[in-house]
Amino acid sequence: MIVEGVEVIAFGPIANEQLDLAPGMNVVVGPNESGKSTLHAALYAALCGIRRGRGQPRAEDRAFESAHRPWAGDEWRVRAVVRLEDGRRIELEQDLLNPGRSSARDLVSGRQVTNEILNDGAPDASRWLGLTRRAFLATACVRQAELLAVAQDPSELQQELQRAAASAGRDETAARAIARLNDFRREHVGQDRRGSTKPLHRAREQRRERVEELQRAKREHERVLSLLREAEEAELAARDREQELRALEAALAERQAREAEQTARRVAELADRHREAPLPLVENTEFANGVAGTLERWAALPPAPDLSGPASAELRAELEALPPPPTGDLDLHATVVGARRRYDRARDLLDSLGPEPMHPDPDEVAADDEELRRLREALAAEAPELDPALEQRVAAARARYERAGKRPRLALLAAGGALLVAGIGTLFLEVVLGVALLVGGALLLGWALASARGGEERAAALEELRDAENALGEARFAVEATRRRRREAKRRCGELGIAPEVEAIAGLLGRREAAATAAERHARWAHEHARLSDSFAVAEEALRRAL
Repeated sequence: MIVEGVEVIAFGPIANEQLDLAPGMNVVVGPNESGKSTLHAALYAALCGIRRGRGQPRAEDRAFESAHRPWAGDEWRVRAVVRLEDGRRIELEQDLLNPGRSSARDLVSGRQVTNEILNDGAPDASRWLGLTRRAFLATACVRQAELLAVAQDPSELQQELQRAAASAGRDETAARAIARLNDFRREHVGQDRRGSTKPLHRAREQRRERVEELQRAKREHERVLSLLREAEEAELAARDREQELRALEAALAERQAREAEQTARRVAELADRHREAPLPLVENTEFANGVAGTLERWAALPPAPDLSGPASAELRAELEALPPPPTGDLDLHATVVGARRRYDRARDLLDSLGPEPMHPDPDEVAADDEELRRLREALAAEAPELDPALEQRVAAARARYERAGKRPRLALLAAGGALLVAGIGTLFLEVVLGVALLVGGALLLGWALASARGGEERAAALEELRDAENALGEARFAVEATRRRRREAKRRCGELGIAPEVEAIAGLLGRREAAATAAERHARWAHEHARLSDSFAVAEEALRRAL
């Protein structure tokens, strides 16, 4: 807990003064009787307040009031602002004349947190430190006189520290504190042994279970990754088989075309040899029909091209001028034929891959997709409107609380009691006057009792006022939080160099997704191109060796 400042509204000789404290150590200097001790006491009162208990005040409370209550005026109030370890900033306002009106309020959300530190009828910030007013004063807020006493007899400070460790008990020591710690450890920690139901054993059992679950999850994750790799390899193999199938189909179509070309040449040769119309055949009708159909297709062919050129004598002379044909085995070797076939197949597969796909440009926005989505949500969120009914509720509750506090209960009780006593004393001397005084006293007492019921009404009105202020503070906090997120999102968009608009961020996310898809497609193409290029190089080298 860090004290940021203290405001002295009315405390001792100081009025309407404020002291802001810097982070770390603060030193307040000044001559004697300049108010240093009073300021120290005001800081303690602003943090811890004054207890409001039944019966007469304690001696130290009476001494504190006698030393620091203002001589003039009807106020005795101080205020402090502290920052807690969880980040909350709390304003403590202590009404030392009426501790029931003291409060603690969260400065960010506006919510009342008095109930968190309520101690003896007033807020006590030392509760956040696990102390009480007396323990805090003895260990964390030591006064000047006690410092001088420590210089003379350090054992007094040791005793106070022992009492603070033992929950501020005057008659208790560190041994009691150790015993309380052991009791707490035995009840809230326990031992790690089989069958124990204490938190330590349960926590370690839960940790072992979580470790086993983590190991199972890791194994399952590895299995999923293995399946994904197998699926990717199967997909690549399927693509390879599909490309091989297309190459085989192309080779089969080429072969069928060559066979059809050979059949056409054979038909043309037969047609030149047998120009007369075929005689009808009685036997082998299927063969005859095939021949007839071939002749009809031959007759339907377009006219022969122009064969103008060198005459046969010229061609014969050119042929005679050629060297004699080589002798020996002129057929292609089987290794060369196989190597050429593999070479053609590898080249066809590489050509079927197609051109290199476009590689996307890198995204220069220095923010990941998750941050962009948060910015889009923050810009798309609209701040809720503050409900006017909440402010009306607070105003109505405050008016009711103020009305309930205007009933003069103590004065009525005193006046009614005085009239009753005067009536009883006068009744023996003057009956009529005595009866009148008794009746007046009874009426005032009745009014005082009604005012007592008004005190209950005031307490209910105060509770209603706090609830209304909490609701209003939470609503304002929600509105301000949404607006703050929108401002922060716009500021961040300015830093990233993008327009602070939902459509702009959505377009950027869409382009990133398209770029990721294109990059994945390019990576697959590059991988496949490298593999097919390697296969083509191997086939080409094998063909060269075969030749």
